[in-house]
Amino acid sequence: MQTFLTNCLANFPYIDKSLDLDVEAWVNINTPDSYNMPHSHPNCDLAGVFWIKCPKNSGDIVFINPCDFQTHNEVDSYTEEFRSKNKYYHDINFEPIEGRMLVFPSHLQHFVEKNESSEDRISTSFNICLEE
Repeated sequence: MQTFLTNCLANFPYIDKSLDLDVEAWVNINTPDSYNMPHSHPNCDLAGVFWIKCPKNSGDIVFINPCDFQTHNEVDSYTEEFRSKNKYYHDINFEPIEGRMLVFPSHLQHFVEKNESSEDRISTSFNICLEE
């Protein structure tokens, strides 16, 4: 799995090609009614998920706005048109899609909603350390 992730990320356009990538990965099997609590991934630079099996209603990954506490009332004061145009929300959901990989800053708080399907949701999560 590490070789697969390293090969995928080697072509990531915004990562300096002189950096080495140290990747740690694990498999998640979320049975029906299971979910993942809000968390971040300390001691690394990037984190990500690769969806292997995700039936309909198996739970979105939700990223929490890092400024939500400070800006809660401000976000609510804008019209939906403004929030949509500027992608300015309390949190952002991504529906899992089989075969899709999502990479994000490791400090970003996130969680996975309850698996409301009758099947397992399977993904591989990973942490990436960028090393000179």
